[in-house]
Amino acid sequence: MIPFDSVNLVSVLIATVAAMALGMFWYSPKGLFGKQWMELTGVKDPNPEEAKSAMFKGFITTFVSAYSVGLLLEMLNPSSLKEGLSFAIVAWVGIVVLIQAGYVIWEQRPAKLMKINALYYLAYLLVTVVILMQW
Repeated sequence: MIPFDSVNLVSVLIATVAAMALGMFWYSPKGLFGKQWMELTGVKDPNPEEAKSAMFKGFITTFVSAYSVGLLLEMLNPSSLKEGLSFAIVAWVGIVVLIQAGYVIWEQRPAKLMKINALYYLAYLLVTVVILMQW
């Protein structure tokens, strides 16, 4: 049975806020990869109303993603943080990297864009697992 009710929603909320902060650092125009990412995707600075809408949608999708990671951790029941982080790395390689590679192969997106996005999701998964396993 899937333990939907055993995921700590407070830790999911904290992980969501941390992931959103990480994303802002990663993708904002003044952030780590923001200018490169915007150039590679053709994304322009949105107007304030579009930015609010995007942030709200991003928060919801990140919350669902963090909850799903929490659910998987509950089901796997790692005995240590090292095991939890190993799960994150396996999920990243087996799911995220391969999906991102598909964008390069089939949609002919730049490999540099794949690296920026895939590395963000690695950082996201590692941070999320650390936070979820603390509560």
